[in-house]
Amino acid sequence: MPMKPWPDFQDERERLRRVFVQLVRPGEGTEDTRQVATREQVGLDNWNLVTELADERLVVTRRNTQGQETVEVVHEALLRHWQPLRQWIEQDRQFRVWQNRLRLAVQEWKEKKRDEGALLRGTRLAEAEERLNDHLDELSQSEKEYIKASIALREWETATRRRSRWWAIVGFMAFSILVSILAGSATLQSREAIKQRDLALARQLAAQAGLRLDNTGVGLVQSALLVTESLQRNLTPSASVTWTQTMDLLPRHQPILLPYKGGVSDVTFEPNSQRLATANLDGTAWTWDAATGQKLTQLTYAGSVEPMTFSSNGQRLAMASVDGSARVWDVASGRELARLVHESKVTTIAFSPSGQRLATASGDNAARVWDVTSGRELTRLTHASLVQNMTFSPDGQRLATASRDKTARVWDVASSRELVRLTHEAPVYRVAFSPDGQRLATFSDDKTARIWLWRAEDLIAEACKRLPRNLTHQEWRQYMREEVPYHATCPNLPVPKD
Repeated sequence: MPMKPWPDFQDERERLRRVFVQLVRPGEGTEDTRQVATREQVGLDNWNLVTELADERLVVTRRNTQGQETVEVVHEALLRHWQPLRQWIEQDRQFRVWQNRLRLAVQEWKEKKRDEGALLRGTRLAEAEERLNDHLDELSQSEKEYIKASIALREWETATRRRSRWWAIVGFMAFSILVSILAGSATLQSREAIKQRDLALARQLAAQAGLRLDNTGVGLVQSALLVTESLQRNLTPSASVTWTQTMDLLPRHQPILLPYKGGVSDVTFEPNSQRLATANLDGTAWTWDAATGQKLTQLTYAGSVEPMTFSSNGQRLAMASVDGSARVWDVASGRELARLVHESKVTTIAFSPSGQRLATASGDNAARVWDVTSGRELTRLTHASLVQNMTFSPDGQRLATASRDKTARVWDVASSRELVRLTHEAPVYRVAFSPDGQRLATFSDDKTARIWLWRAEDLIAEACKRLPRNLTHQEWRQYMREEVPYHATCPNLPVPKD
């Protein structure tokens, strides 16, 4: 291939090295391959050199879908036959492997709108801090910003712990006077601290599980074990998504896909949770064995589902109106009990099991929960697109929503916190809890109906059924905080030796 003679680049050797090492993805047990780098990643001051290399047809410059200028090596033969580049790759291999992993973490952080749960912690942060000091000029602005944000979070958490210790001393000094009050307060604070610590560690483990995920081998097993450890501490949306991805790659796939190829308009469980019924766009209704996905019976029907529902005791009826309101009526007297006003047409409604609350959704991409007696809005739960359907859990504490943003989500009604996010390949139209609340059924425009486990304890049990082993002690030290003692993630599985 045409190549400008090496001596002509003597004065630019260091800049040339910095450009080319960013265009190579170092293999981990595999061959090195070329990769695309952005202008920021090769260094803004080096772009004039990139332009010269493009003129020499050694690299190709383009713009990606985000409008960023990018560059890549014109042919992988350059990686194999240009000796200076081979030497640079070997010299920087360990750092470059680490940097590629860092970029995946930075990308996840940006996709999660800079959620602190996606930041570095523990030994990973210590390594990143060392890399920042040793390779400052090799890191992009985004990578530096990500590491510095992680350091800032660590310092904030350290300061928070110091303040907590100070308040503990004050509380101890006043213990003899306010023993009963402070004892209860200390218990609540301790529980909250443990809850927040476990939530932070759960998010960290879920992020690490996502980074370790691959199709087969050690990475898949480690990812499944780490996400199971995350679920044992707290149920989070990122953990539920990674759990589904790992379970799809392990034997006995979950969720179950019902073998119906047409469109579906509604779905519901019968009370004993043994069978699932779907209403189909072709004018038929089918019942299925919920455990195996086997079709049991086929029924014909006419009509379509409307945004209208009875309370569980049959005493109240809620209806959605084209005037942008949802109204609640007393069935016996026909008296209007409440009128709930929205900015656009109400698309779906659902009563809580007690009948005291009503969930509604309209064209503003949000689900609202109302107090039926007072007509007061209690909470608002937001999706990225239109909410198509929703239902309360049997105990009334959770609300499941289905949206055109290709997700179904489970929310804690009291705190408005999103617990679980379940993804389809197309808009999700219906969602239903089983009568015992342990499973969730969804169907989507991707022409599938699916049955999901969603509770943390069920996800943990399912993962432990399929995994071959626990984390080794070395893997535990790599991913866990120092203060977390080793234990078997799955008590029924062996602990391998390091």
